Amino acid sequence: MNNRQRMYASNKTAREYILKEMHGNHVYFKEHLRRKSKFYTISAADGIGYYQATDFFNLFDGLCFHDGSLCFFQIKTNAWPARRSILEFLSNKHGFGVFAINVRPNKDPKIKVRWYTNVMYCM
Repeated sequence: MNNRQRMYASNKTAREYILKEMHGNHVYFKEHLRRKSKFYTISAADGIGYYQATDFFNLFDGLCFHDGSLCFFQIKTNAWPARRSILEFLSNKHGFGVFAINVRPNKDPKIKVRWYTNVMYCM
């Protein structure tokens, strides 16, 4: 199985898990295309600018609704995503959820979920 086939298989497994086990709804995967999406931003140093990314904010593979709240998610095979980049992203944002799904692609896939929260907002 090549990388693209592995990605499709793990995305399908994660999608079914979000819908059936986590009771998520309206699951959307950001397509990885040749052309990247533009994300416009305001920076204190540079003013208005933009960056290009294949994922949402260069971090998340998709989004869904979970218990009525918007959630961004990242899917990985055999590892967890880097914690620091997700927590840095969350450091000045609130009002949505973030979780990562770890899919171990075997004949009987094992799925684990890790939620990330903005600790400063939750206090």
